[in-house]
Amino acid sequence: MEKINNNFTKIISLVLAVILWIYVIYTENPASEIWVRGIPIVLQNVDVLNNKNLSLLDLSKETVDVKVRGKRLSLAKLEPRDFTAAVDLQNINKKGEAVLPVNIKSNVSNVEIIKKTLNTVTCQIEDIILREIPIEVKTSGEVSDGFVVSSIECEPKTVTVKVGESMANYIMAVTDEVNLQDASGNINTVKNVKIVDGSGNEVLVISKNLENVSVRIDMNYQKEVKVTADVINMDKNPHFDVEIAKITPQSVTIEGPISVVKDLQEIKLKQIDASAISEEEVEAVPDLPQDVKIVGQKKFTIKFNLKQK
Repeated sequence: MEKINNNFTKIISLVLAVILWIYVIYTENPASEIWVRGIPIVLQNVDVLNNKNLSLLDLSKETVDVKVRGKRLSLAKLEPRDFTAAVDLQNINKKGEAVLPVNIKSNVSNVEIIKKTLNTVTCQIEDIILREIPIEVKTSGEVSDGFVVSSIECEPKTVTVKVGESMANYIMAVTDEVNLQDASGNINTVKNVKIVDGSGNEVLVISKNLENVSVRIDMNYQKEVKVTADVINMDKNPHFDVEIAKITPQSVTIEGPISVVKDLQEIKLKQIDASAISEEEVEAVPDLPQDVKIVGQKKFTIKFNLKQK
């Protein structure tokens, strides 16, 4: 029985202690001090600096910690976003190093800042320059079988950017990707333009003179066709009986608009007059329809059997 009474006494004591703690915290709410860490430093009047053709290259610190005093309940809810740490760039007038004060204020009432980990930051300032950059159209995916991309163009072809001089030689302009997967015809679209570094990571520039461009991608069709010869007057050669022995190559791959290429079964070599032939092998030139070209092959020959009369 005595053991039960002791346990009961301990429980009552614990409950009374908790009640007393709650009373002190929520009724008395004593003052306390804590550190709030990782408050981001905000840059003010960046546009004023940029209008002087100057840009921030580097900031020695990007966050600051503060020690604050206030009621315990208020302190328990504090976060870095409850404070503003600002650096004002408006009085910078030249490139180089500038040491500027960090101004910190609390956005919460009844909280006092009593200490901070830094009073100033060092800014590296550089000149802004204009640079005109050619725009590269990015694509992804594979076109339909038989089709190939014949040309890719965008309009305008360049973008002019304002950028810090340290980045000027390390940036490129690219479009958002154009999806070519299973494409079987010309593509006309509008794509955003972004500025990236050599690794393809987007770079923030001071400004650029356009946000998007018109993109045109033309498609051609390829197929293999037979090569034939157009030889006339084989019976009118005064010195030889002339026969065609071989055409090289016998077939080729051609490329052009599908409306032209799809119905072609052969291409002819330009006409040759056999009445004047005196050699067994003659170079020939393909006679191609407009906008059609040969893929790869550059030389065509016709070999003749020549028998002396």
